[in-house]
Amino acid sequence: MPPSKPCMDLDLLEVGSWLDKGALDRESTILPRQQQSENQRQHSSAEPRKGYRSETTEPAGLSRQQYRNRHTKSEYQLLNSLTRDVVEAIQRQHPACFMKAEGGQQGSNCQGTRQPFEDKTICPQICLNPRLLGDSEVNPFAKRESHTKNTVIVYKILTIVTWLLAIIVSFYYTFNSPDDGVWPRRKIWKQNDHYHTAFRMNHIIASIYWIVLFVLQGGYIAHLFSGDVERVNSACAVGSHFILNNLFHFAFVMLFVRSLFGWAELIIILNFVNLSSLYFRHNQYARFIHQPVVSGPLAWTFVAIYWNGAIMVPHPHTLVARIFGNIFIWSILAYGLFFIVFYKDYTMGFNLSVLSAAIGVSQFFVQVIALQWIFAFTIMAVLFVATVVVAVPAAAGKTRQHDAERAPLLPEN
Repeated sequence: MPPSKPCMDLDLLEVGSWLDKGALDRESTILPRQQQSENQRQHSSAEPRKGYRSETTEPAGLSRQQYRNRHTKSEYQLLNSLTRDVVEAIQRQHPACFMKAEGGQQGSNCQGTRQPFEDKTICPQICLNPRLLGDSEVNPFAKRESHTKNTVIVYKILTIVTWLLAIIVSFYYTFNSPDDGVWPRRKIWKQNDHYHTAFRMNHIIASIYWIVLFVLQGGYIAHLFSGDVERVNSACAVGSHFILNNLFHFAFVMLFVRSLFGWAELIIILNFVNLSSLYFRHNQYARFIHQPVVSGPLAWTFVAIYWNGAIMVPHPHTLVARIFGNIFIWSILAYGLFFIVFYKDYTMGFNLSVLSAAIGVSQFFVQVIALQWIFAFTIMAVLFVATVVVAVPAAAGKTRQHDAERAPLLPEN
């Protein structure tokens, strides 16, 4: 047996049967197909044939660089684009390929120990096969801890474009009515004032809510251009949901001002699913992300389901409709207390208290002798007090350790 060499190289030969040349041709753009085939022929002595599991040991005198150069430039170019979380996913699925080779032995015959991934020198035959990668690279909503340079650029462009789109359409239809459509066409708040529903809002308070939210979202976007890698990765982690939220907001406004309330309700529900998924999957980021991207839009979307839904139903001003409104408005309190009690999320409590105040003020001026504005102000008061009870200790740094681990808000960096 040849003398044992230091544990330097990762196993490449044992997994040769995993090579998917079709996937390699689709994914690689550095070298043309002809040059890639030529490189494979030049290194045929080191590459096993497809479907063949080699038991050949690595020559003791072969350097690490020579060992790695058995693979084409296009393979390593694609390999280097993989993020750490993708590589760790491959490591979990194929741990044998990450065994350190000792004594020249390969693959499952290796007597070494599994080591944490420290660099990107792993088996290209596995990395370049999309069937083995799963959908983490394809799914834009997959949870990632790091992002490639190209991914960050894409997030910067799409986030800015969709954010501006949401702002422009909101401001335009606040002051202008649409010119097309067969149903009644009105400005955003003209639609709100035209229907005296149980969830009619005060347009001044609601407009201030959205202006502040848009400004805070601008601060979130600025973190995409930060020099702090951790901040950039955190901002990119919620980028896909934020982009989709902006598109849903654009679609909702376009439908709402044209009195297509049924389609608008569908869009609101879909966005509620999107933002709920965002909250429960990404609820441990700092305030600069959580408030403008997660809790602010989610609180509005939850209330907007009732706001638009009350307009959508026939005869929303009747006694029956208002009785149902008296019942459903308490769901705002239950929803807010859920996040305050279980997640210690004071931003959700504050956001919902502001929107409850918008409903209460509007209902007071519409019908003084009624229960809806009383209920709305009661909900606002309870949520605000609960928010203060949670926010003050958190700001003073007196929250317990186990609560801090469950809370979605981390201290500012």
